[in-house]
Amino acid sequence: MITLKLLAWVVVIIAFVAWDYYEIVKKKTRPNYLLENIIKGVLFILYGVYIFDTQNDLRTVALVVYALTSYWIMFDLLLNSVRHLDPFYIGKTSGWIDRFAHINSTTFVAYWVAKGLAAYGFVSSIIYLYRHG
Repeated sequence: MITLKLLAWVVVIIAFVAWDYYEIVKKKTRPNYLLENIIKGVLFILYGVYIFDTQNDLRTVALVVYALTSYWIMFDLLLNSVRHLDPFYIGKTSGWIDRFAHINSTTFVAYWVAKGLAAYGFVSSIIYLYRHG
């Protein structure tokens, strides 16, 4: 059951990769990140309703950590891969988090530290969910 819950969120990530690929590569425009973030928020709430378990708060927290960190890690890697770019490419006109990395060298380091912490949270949440899920 836990695998289905995790894969449901991966489908959302793949859908947004396809949407942004279409916007960036096919239409040659910048995606409307405000609209995307609103839709992501709604889908995250729906996903939360799907995964919510009042009997086990720690598992619910782990699923939320999984959803947030997996999106940030997997979206960038998948979008860059389908665009045939370096998997760790950071666009200068991307969303606000990616633009943060281009302010100066300190923010660049902070960006990658945060990305590393997200990767740790992503892996840790999956391990927790399979051990206690």
